[in-house]
Amino acid sequence: MVCFLAMATVVISRLPPISKWERTQISVVLISSLLFYPVFISLLKGQDTAFLLLGVAIWVYGVINRRNLWAGLGLSLTLIRPQIAIVLAIPFLFNRRKVFWWFCAGGAALGLLSLAMVGLTGTRDYLHILTVSAGGQEYGLNQSAMFNFTGLALRLFPQIDPGLIRWLGWGLFAAGIVGLSVWWKATPLIQIRHIGLAVLTSLFVAPHLHYHELTLLLLPILGFAIILVEAGILRPEKSMYLPVAFSILLLLGDISYARFVVPYLVMAILVGGLWLPAKFITVQPSE
Repeated sequence: MVCFLAMATVVISRLPPISKWERTQISVVLISSLLFYPVFISLLKGQDTAFLLLGVAIWVYGVINRRNLWAGLGLSLTLIRPQIAIVLAIPFLFNRRKVFWWFCAGGAALGLLSLAMVGLTGTRDYLHILTVSAGGQEYGLNQSAMFNFTGLALRLFPQIDPGLIRWLGWGLFAAGIVGLSVWWKATPLIQIRHIGLAVLTSLFVAPHLHYHELTLLLLPILGFAIILVEAGILRPEKSMYLPVAFSILLLLGDISYARFVVPYLVMAILVGGLWLPAKFITVQPSE
């Protein structure tokens, strides 16, 4: 997982305009990415979230640089979390359709590889686990401790039937896909803010989301940093510390009574930061 994480940070360093920053500034971005608090939690708990981050990083690189093959294949790696991959992939049916087809091709190749590794019995077991996870009622799933809409609703309204909240969560999941698809269709050029907001949407509406999967917040945070630099609000030498600042905020929240508040606060801040006037956020593809 450390190797996958290192590969992800290398891809992040190639994102425009980060790749045009000074070497020292890029180094700070890479180090702060490696030390991002949810990343640390994922490694501490032996989770495979670094593999997910690698896929999303390659996807972002491909989308920004208009390299459909890389975008689609990177997105196929996120199928390790299908509840996130589906939200991010389906909108490309309505804009940059080649990304979606490369996603399907990569997913098919990974599916065949997985089938060869675990066989038909293992595949049936995996599909059974997915249905159990979707139901949210089995021991150990603990949806009330998750950091998505479902977890938030279960904590705020414990008197409501959990089954109803889960159905509402699935409805929001579908609405998120439809909303992003409509936005993609109306968007002539997918930019860093679209990517960041899509990632935030996928996290919030995902029916299954634990703390270590908040690792993906790193991409919207870097997108926010890029936007601030492009807008002339912050210089690169200051904006590159944003991942550190958000990481400290998440750490303080996790060791206090605000554990179930701070991640949503971070999401809200990033939504507001990414939703800036278009003239401030145009990031041109690299040559």
